[in-house]
Order: sequence, then structure tokens, then C-alpha cells
Amino acid sequence: MEKEQARLVVEGEGVALEPYGLLKKGGKMKKIGEIALGIVFSMVSLLFFSYIMLFQLGENQAFFLRQIESNQLEQVVGLDEMVIVEAYEKIFEFSTGDRETLADPQDSFMYSEKEIAHMRDVQGLFLLLERIAWIGFGIGIVIIFFALTRRVSGATIWISSLVSLLVVGILAIFMMNEFQTAFIRFHELLFTNNMWLLDPRHDFLIQIMPESFFIEAAKILFTRILIAYGLLHALLGVIDKFYRNCASRVD
Repeated sequence: MEKEQARLVVEGEGVALEPYGLLKKGGKMKKIGEIALGIVFSMVSLLFFSYIMLFQLGENQAFFLRQIESNQLEQVVGLDEMVIVEAYEKIFEFSTGDRETLADPQDSFMYSEKEIAHMRDVQGLFLLLERIAWIGFGIGIVIIFFALTRRVSGATIWISSLVSLLVVGILAIFMMNEFQTAFIRFHELLFTNNMWLLDPRHDFLIQIMPESFFIEAAKILFTRILIAYGLLHALLGVIDKFYRNCASRVD
């Protein structure tokens, strides 16, 4: 029977024997934990950036005007482009909980009860995303703190985070190629009713927000999230390298 290897570990003023196998096992568990933290970091970053970019897109009047022109919405709904922009802005304000109603009595557009019910569901999801995003932001800050203070390996976290984001990116590209199928599955997963099945012949909401609207919005969101995520990792990489250089000089 082979003798178990051991190494000396200084503990205060004394010396203790610590089994090598336990150290090796502990190192593996720590590495797995760091990889898990990297995956968590990528997910909370993705949620937070999605929330921020949705806010930016919801206030982007230029995007609305492009959609009105490219989809010829003035002819579709018979309204001036600025009236349609106003409708977009009120939809966004309602989704974020900043408005009680989708439209005002004096507006030249109106919504059916089914449209209003669907948008109340959307509002609930958006407010849930907001809460999760800020909780994720706090978790991300803690992970960054642990990495930069050397409590965990920053390199392992950044690499596993980037790899997991790459997987998400590949899925996103696949979804863009099969957008209609992904769009339907997305709604079936998030909504427990069929209120989202609107009629483009009668429902104003789907008339001003056709499939092409969501495709362009998804492209913009994906690109912006990817850029933001890349800049975040570049910044953290520079900070991590700075800390490493400082530590090596002290040693």
C-alpha cells in the first residue's frame, strides 16, 4: 500500500501535516466554483445589459422613425408618423410602469381589451426583469470584487464567462435565423394565456409593431449587449493586469 503524500503547512508558530489528496481535491473544487462564478457573471451581466439596452431602445425616437418608414406604417394605420411615435413612447412608458394607461382619451388611436391585457402581462415581465437585473448587478459587483482582491482566480472567471457568453451568442444567431419560430416559443414560454395572439387586420398594437420591428430591435439589442460586454471584459482585464503587476512588484 502506497504511503499517502503529505506536505508541511505552517500554522501560526507550529507545523502541521496536510494530506496532498485533500489539497488536490480542494483545488479542483475551487476551480469548479470559479468556473460556476464565471457562468453566473455572464448571465447576470447579460440580464443587466438587456435591461439597460431595452431602456435605451424604448427612448430611441430615431429607431421608431426608421421602423415607421421601412414598414410604411403611416399608410397601414392611416396616422401621421409623430402620432405613431407617440404611441410607441406610451407603450414603453406603460411597460415600465410609468403610465397607468396605454392611451389617453384624446388620442387618435385605441386598443382592444385583449391588447391591453397582453400589455399588462408585458409590464409584469418588464418589472420582473428590472428587479432581477439590479439584483444581478449586485451579484456581479461582488464577483468582480472577489476576483480583483484575489479571493478567486479572475482569469478563470473571465474565461468561463466569455465562453458561456459565446454559447449564448451562438444560440442568439440561431434564433435570428429562425426568428418566427423563436418568437412563438418565446411567447409560449413567458405567457400563460393567448392574449399575445393579435390580429394584424384589427389590432393597432401588432399593426405598428410587426415582425420586422422585433427583428430590427433584436439585432440592435444583441449588437449593443455584445459591445457592452466586450468593453466590460476589456476594462476588467486591464484592471486585473494592473493588480497583478502591483502584486509582483511588492513580492
